[in-house]
Amino acid sequence: MMTLKTRREQEDPEQGRHETNTPGSQKPKDRTFISLFRYFADKVDIGEKRDARLPNTSYAFRFGRPVMGDNRFEAHLRKLHQETVFGIDDSSMVINLASLHRIELLKLQRQLLEEALNFRYEKSVDITSTSNTSHKYKFELCYLLKHKLVQALRDWENIKACVAQGIMNDPFILTTTRLRDSNLIKEEMEKYLEKITSMSDDKQDDYRISQIEEDIQSFGMFGTISHDKAEAYTLFGGSRTEMNRKIKLENFLQRLTMAGVGGTFLIGPMLIMVLKKTLLTTLLTTSICVVAFGFTLAVYLDNPFNVLSGTAAYAAVLVVFVGTSSSNS
Repeated sequence: MMTLKTRREQEDPEQGRHETNTPGSQKPKDRTFISLFRYFADKVDIGEKRDARLPNTSYAFRFGRPVMGDNRFEAHLRKLHQETVFGIDDSSMVINLASLHRIELLKLQRQLLEEALNFRYEKSVDITSTSNTSHKYKFELCYLLKHKLVQALRDWENIKACVAQGIMNDPFILTTTRLRDSNLIKEEMEKYLEKITSMSDDKQDDYRISQIEEDIQSFGMFGTISHDKAEAYTLFGGSRTEMNRKIKLENFLQRLTMAGVGGTFLIGPMLIMVLKKTLLTTLLTTSICVVAFGFTLAVYLDNPFNVLSGTAAYAAVLVVFVGTSSSNS
């Protein structure tokens, strides 16, 4: 029997191996090892199947694979934010330069994500090497965090503050409704088209030339814009003299408005309560005026504590007036 088995193994090694691995011929230690191997193999197979069933709404599906080196991330950025950067309707063309900064923030987050994945999954190396991971983190990661991402976030706060100036005075908005912007956009688009058409045919395939030509032709349907002489002085807020004059006028109107509102809230309730001395009139007038004054402060003041203290002070004035009037009567 031993000779026959040895002869079979020599003729067919695979058959001999299968016969050796039968449950009856295995040692207890070998059976334990094989069971553990099959257990972890099944776990890996289940994990791969689970990853294959990930929903399409996952980050990798929507924004590409940022650590694989492909172009899906850039393609999805263009698809999601193209209309926010370049908008065209029947009456005008608007280019939002601020959206480009938001896209830059996403790209910086992608770079930091790659560094985080390297920090998590890359094997440790000798710390004395000049090209190791710790050296890379010490310089590249600190540079991304301190100089690029942090500065980009600070710039974004300044960009958001420009929205308060209005769309016609926002330096990050280029629109064909302004003559200077219309001329600038058309001139740059024509130069861009000339640069692309001067390339080779292989490189021209990377650009949507027909779309550029269509956008340039759309300037004709926007209509002519009347050139206002004062428009030349409104670049980035206008000249210094014009800006100072405008600021002084706005401040004067604000002070005048505050004087009128404050006088109305003080004199109005007093006149009503003096001319019609009834308990119901006094209570209703005091309550309504205090609530209205509080809402007015909430509109114009940013600090909640200032709103609370101002409303309390106004209510105290009315309460003192009501108490004085009641004692005199």
